[in-house]
Amino acid sequence: MFTTTPTTAPDLPLPVGAVTTEEWQPNVGYDGCYYRCFEGETREVVAGTRFGAHAVAACALAIQHNDGRIDDGATDPVFAAPIICLSTIDDEQGRRTDADIA
Repeated sequence: MFTTTPTTAPDLPLPVGAVTTEEWQPNVGYDGCYYRCFEGETREVVAGTRFGAHAVAACALAIQHNDGRIDDGATDPVFAAPIICLSTIDDEQGRRTDADIA
């Protein structure tokens, strides 16, 4: 008779500074390993009118492994180091625009 052990995702708290996270995903090819993406708080800074934007928003994104470490991009080539995403907020309509900087 065959029995299967259910696979459960790790029960780790959010990394310090994280405000949102995705569900744990199995790391295919690495039995029992999981990862999840998380996002830090989005912060906005008033930009003035020089660049035609009302504000600039910045947010950190990274990947956490089920052993608790944050991927640094050097030890696991499947993923990447943490990044900071920047976007501008249009002065007239309040829409976000990707600043194309990461």
